[in-house]
Amino acid sequence: MTEPTIRAFRLFLRAAEGGHAAAQNYLGLCYLDGDGVQQDYGEALKWFRLAAEQGNPLAQGNLGTCYFDGKGVQKDFAEAAGWYRRSAEQGNARAQTHLGVCYQTGAGVGSSTAPEARRGCLTAAGALPSAHCRAG
Repeated sequence: MTEPTIRAFRLFLRAAEGGHAAAQNYLGLCYLDGDGVQQDYGEALKWFRLAAEQGNPLAQGNLGTCYFDGKGVQKDFAEAAGWYRRSAEQGNARAQTHLGVCYQTGAGVGSSTAPEARRGCLTAAGALPSAHCRAG
């Protein structure tokens, strides 16, 4: 870890402890990736949740991914889809793609329904060039 990375982490920590949602999301990413701090999925989850509960769409999507992948928490596809949905409704293209995959595979949303999957993917494709639509 470089000194500038560690210094940036400390500054974001101060802002996050003050309730700044974007800083909380950033801290979650730092803990998730071990950037400027020891990797800790539980801490990542904590900071993502704090920011997500304030309505931060990036944190909501990141929290969904933690639940989907089981990082810091037991896998829970329904919980993941719920957080992806909240984020997607705020225009987060990555979350729209992930939600489309949930519908495509039925992960956390019950039976796969192609129209919902395709709508999620097509919405995301307009904002995220890497969105792949494989729904019927």
